[in-house]
Amino acid sequence: MRAFFFDYIKQHISILYITIINYAIFFLVFYLYQLPFEAVLYPVILSSVINIAFFLYLFCRSLWSHQRISSFLCIDQIRNFTKPHALYPPIKKDFYHIMDIACTDYADLESRYDSSFSQMLNYFTLWIHQIKTPIASMHLMLEHTDSPTSRKLNSELIHIEHYVDMVLTYIRSESDQTDYVFESIDLNKLITSCIKDLRGDFILKKLQLNYKPLEKTIITDGKWFAFVITQILSNALKYTPNGSISIYLENDNVLCIKDTGIGIAPSDLPRIFDKGYSGFNGHSNPSSSGLGLFLCKKICSNLHLDISAESEVNVGTTIRISLDQFSNLTKM
Repeated sequence: MRAFFFDYIKQHISILYITIINYAIFFLVFYLYQLPFEAVLYPVILSSVINIAFFLYLFCRSLWSHQRISSFLCIDQIRNFTKPHALYPPIKKDFYHIMDIACTDYADLESRYDSSFSQMLNYFTLWIHQIKTPIASMHLMLEHTDSPTSRKLNSELIHIEHYVDMVLTYIRSESDQTDYVFESIDLNKLITSCIKDLRGDFILKKLQLNYKPLEKTIITDGKWFAFVITQILSNALKYTPNGSISIYLENDNVLCIKDTGIGIAPSDLPRIFDKGYSGFNGHSNPSSSGLGLFLCKKICSNLHLDISAESEVNVGTTIRISLDQFSNLTKM
């Protein structure tokens, strides 16, 4: 408030100067005509009181407007504010008129963006539906063939399918509207399904899987949470040349996925969930987009789950997902 008061004084300093000049002229005229000093003192004091009261009134109105505008959090509040009072001066009415035009233009841009985004989402949804048909056909063609080449091809097809799903997940995550459906999910069935999809990679890379069935049920969206688990397992498989991957519960409410891979550099660790950030490991791997863990973080946030990472170079990485949803929900 103090800073605003001094800014207000600076903006109206010319009025103060004019008032002082008027008083000086007033005193000078009385002095030249040799009128009694008491005759000019009373009207000067009276007018000063009136001027100060009027100044304080204008200051309070300006302060109220300033506080109201500073509290705006969205465009809808500005739209409701852009209705000038009939007694406002012309320049203030012009300001409100400009604000009204800006809000109208913003609403038009918002509408066009929503329409464009909807068309793009429909296009990619259709594209993904169409591209999954030949993928499914190739899976069927390879189903009755058991050879190192067919297993490798099956694994690559699963990767393609996962990347296709990632495209749609990324687009949907940018939308304000989502299709989250919260229900009771058997954690063991969900994890088993994710492992089954990636079993080819475990076999091809000859990695040991340490997993014991988990007797736990959580309230979440099975499809979105399965994407998170699959993405974390894919990363673990990608960056673990040998050793093992372990999936277990910690303190009965933290899901841990631990690998014995190349690990993450300490300088990269704080930013691995940032959009587009792939770090040193990503630079050495051309297939890294820097979107996987970003999407995991975003989805977990929407599911009211907390995700974190712990890693040591050449030792391995542990991703933890806190399943204590009530505790995480109260933080938001």
